[in-house]
Amino acid sequence: MEGRVNQEQIDLIATKVMGWKRQHACGIEWWADESFRIISDCEATGVIIDVDDFNPYECWGSAGMVWDKLVELGYRLLAQGITEGCMATWITEDSTDSTGICGGFTEAIAQAALKIAEGGVER
Repeated sequence: MEGRVNQEQIDLIATKVMGWKRQHACGIEWWADESFRIISDCEATGVIIDVDDFNPYECWGSAGMVWDKLVELGYRLLAQGITEGCMATWITEDSTDSTGICGGFTEAIAQAALKIAEGGVER
């Protein structure tokens, strides 16, 4: 993906588009080969790893709680033929997890991200 994710994009989506005040950002990018790039404030930033080799709870604390949803969405989008994109989650000032999009601005990703943000994605 051109440009991939950078802090400016994350801040823009979090504050301007979604209206969230960002404190910590973390998330994933997924790719056609089912590898994931970790986006976070921890040591894993920018490393492409297999999902099974990463424990988000150790790295992100409470933000790890949304990891399963992010991975599930990534696989769903892959199944729909969307082979690259990213999801990110923010821990906001009131310690709630908010989930949104960064990069890969397709309608499908945007709608899926908003559903997750609203807690509307069923397992």
